[in-house]
Amino acid sequence: LRATDRDSLSLPTRRVIGAGCVVAVFLALSLSGQLYLSMISHGHSFARLFSAELARWLYWPFVAPLVLRFGGRLIGPRGLERRQLGRAAVMGVVLIGLHVFFSVPFVLYLRPLWPMQPNWDWFVVAESQLPTWIPTDLLLFGLLLVGGNAYAVFQRARRVELRQSRLETELARAQLDALRLEIQPHFLFNTLNSIAAQINSGRYQRKPAHVILFSPKLLQAKFGPDGAEQVLKLVGEL
Repeated sequence: LRATDRDSLSLPTRRVIGAGCVVAVFLALSLSGQLYLSMISHGHSFARLFSAELARWLYWPFVAPLVLRFGGRLIGPRGLERRQLGRAAVMGVVLIGLHVFFSVPFVLYLRPLWPMQPNWDWFVVAESQLPTWIPTDLLLFGLLLVGGNAYAVFQRARRVELRQSRLETELARAQLDALRLEIQPHFLFNTLNSIAAQINSGRYQRKPAHVILFSPKLLQAKFGPDGAEQVLKLVGEL
């Protein structure tokens, strides 16, 4: 494939974000529900727990298109290159760092475990949540890279299949046109020549009224030497 076919990845960004948001809501409901039921006697608010989980998971749907596009360009014609792998590592570190940076303020604002831990600060939240957030973010980042590469491979295979189908259709059409140009004038010439020979042989006492006099020269002039139909003037036909 050409470089343009390899590098381009048409991605439905809105659908990706929408599907990611649905998954984020489902995960937030599941995790916050489990946490709320396991600590129901501690007086936690389910709304706070759900809001904190949702704020955490909603980060990835909006960065998913970027990671998917990068995953589509991760493996080139020569396989996985070290330069691309290094870029993927840098992107993962940056995105996970941004996720932690933006998620901690939401946790501080929402205080999902209130009233158990009312005196949280930024470092306490980061220290307590990083052991859970980093492995989860690494897993999500890896899944998005693999998914983007798989989607890119699917698109390339589909483009090749469509290109081959178009070429086969054009080839069949060209062969049909060539066969039509080859058979049509000869078929007409032989058929009408046979009819004219039968009529002129004298075996019939009266010629059919619907048979027009046939001239092989007129047919040859009509179709030309290459079999292509030509337009003749009335003077030429006469």
